[in-house]
Amino acid sequence: MKKFIIHIIIFATILMLINLILLILSKPIYYDKYEEHSLKFNKYLFADSHGEKLLNHTQKIDIYNFSMPSDSYLDMKRKLLFLIRNDVHIDTIFLTVGDHTLSSYREASSNADRSNYFLTSDDYYNTLTYLKDNLIPYYLPFFSPNLRTIIQHNFRNKIRDIFITTLSDSLQNKEWENLSQDKQSKLAKERANKQFGNSQNSKILTAHLLDIINISKNNGIDIIGLKFPLTAVYQEAFIGKGYKADSILINSGYPVLDFTDDLSDSQNFEDQDHLTYEGGKKFVGILKERLVRMDQFTNHKE
Repeated sequence: MKKFIIHIIIFATILMLINLILLILSKPIYYDKYEEHSLKFNKYLFADSHGEKLLNHTQKIDIYNFSMPSDSYLDMKRKLLFLIRNDVHIDTIFLTVGDHTLSSYREASSNADRSNYFLTSDDYYNTLTYLKDNLIPYYLPFFSPNLRTIIQHNFRNKIRDIFITTLSDSLQNKEWENLSQDKQSKLAKERANKQFGNSQNSKILTAHLLDIINISKNNGIDIIGLKFPLTAVYQEAFIGKGYKADSILINSGYPVLDFTDDLSDSQNFEDQDHLTYEGGKKFVGILKERLVRMDQFTNHKE
């Protein structure tokens, strides 16, 4: 019996050490960037990777970019509530209403495990739920398969960067603008099949979008919807398959600025639906011009 207990203690110690290592690795890789925020702005951009590509260029027009790849309306709602709880005087949020934002793909691939950071214990039904859904995933990364996969992927990339200093042209990813039309079309269709594979929109994300609208109305916050630029080949790949998040916003009395066809030159895109660094800068300039034309911001506060 004593020997068995010693083995249990050794096993538990090893497990705790492994978990500690994963915790140390996961924070800078997985959490730190996501948890960055500012409470000093009056205007915020909420979007997924399409908005994240604008980086901090939006600050030149006094908009804080609170976007992150894979953010869903659940994650955006949590961030909005976080700002309100911290007494940030928000006058306008810019909200992505892209054709894919109510997809089952976005529901399954979100940042629900990371946006927990913006919640408090009061947001959970009980203490047990708070422990299970917030504290345990954060402090016990050993039990998070998703987090382990990300750490492994990051580690492989580090090793590759160390041992492979130069890649031959055949191994490098060609720039989107230099791909053949057939290759662009193939990649666009693969992406569209992934994002628009289900004909039904997500009821869960629809509810979260409506929550964002209601929270904004109740707090005197204006909303301006955004549809980001997309390549023509990608638009063709999913034609007629959008989930109409823009219609929900419009029917709620808010404007939607549709930039889908802007920056159509392929050199502005790094793939079928994401802008390059320079493309992001250009887009912010176009956004600024549009906002000036609509007298800066349309007022919906009542």
